[in-house]
Amino acid sequence: AGDRVTCAVTTGAALYCAGRHEDGHIDVGDTTDRDVLTRVDPGRNWADVSCGASHCCGLDAVGVAYCWGKGDAGRLGLGDAMDRSVPTALPGRWLHLAAGHTDTCGVRTDGSLWCWGDGPLTPARATSTMGWVALGAGRGFRCAVQTAGTLWCWGENGQGQLGIGGTASTMTPTQVGARTDWGAITTGTQHACGVTSDRRVHCWGKGSQGRTGLGHTGDRDTPQLLAMPMAARRVAAGEQHTCAVDYAEQVWCWGQGSSGRLGLGSDTSDRREPTPLP
Repeated sequence: AGDRVTCAVTTGAALYCAGRHEDGHIDVGDTTDRDVLTRVDPGRNWADVSCGASHCCGLDAVGVAYCWGKGDAGRLGLGDAMDRSVPTALPGRWLHLAAGHTDTCGVRTDGSLWCWGDGPLTPARATSTMGWVALGAGRGFRCAVQTAGTLWCWGENGQGQLGIGGTASTMTPTQVGARTDWGAITTGTQHACGVTSDRRVHCWGKGSQGRTGLGHTGDRDTPQLLAMPMAARRVAAGEQHTCAVDYAEQVWCWGQGSSGRLGLGSDTSDRREPTPLP
């Protein structure tokens, strides 16, 4: 889920997107918004996708990374600031990608962490520490999971989006709590959600529009367990909304509903708790 778009990969390796399309980040050959999930680039076998503010990046079945959409600030990692209306490949082989507001980060197959945009026009090493297995890139902050199951966040923290308690920012990766069972992490503009080994979703940070799914719009500075009725297979956060998929392949979304980003058709109202897609 991105700023104004939601994308997902099916079990059949197909990519679908819904939401605003003015910068070409749905990649369906036009600039018309989509209020229902629409097939993207049907000729490719997709494994994963992540969308930020006006751009998306995805992985194919063999670990090749592709980015498309708005290219300013170097967020596509292609060596320039040009927009791309079709998925365009980056060098190397990758395990995970996370598209931020105007930047992107990725974990390569050797466990190293790389980022680009907001400065670097191509992937640049973000830290010398190895062993990263999952990551998220928000607006001015990042979170990542190590092989030991620990969660680390760093960057801006005005709404508690680092999850470390309080709102003091830090540029040094700081462990979130003492848990060692984190398996996945996703970040919105100023909120984050993670999945633990019991497949439960925890969210924290800015709560306006219901983006944390906790039934209210207040901020939280430490991870809070979500009252989602089903165990989550995966979760993805956009700017002001979040979506998750359970093991029955049901998609759940919550947060801001404008521009069709929740995938609920003509109903564009906000949701403060997980809501199943039709």
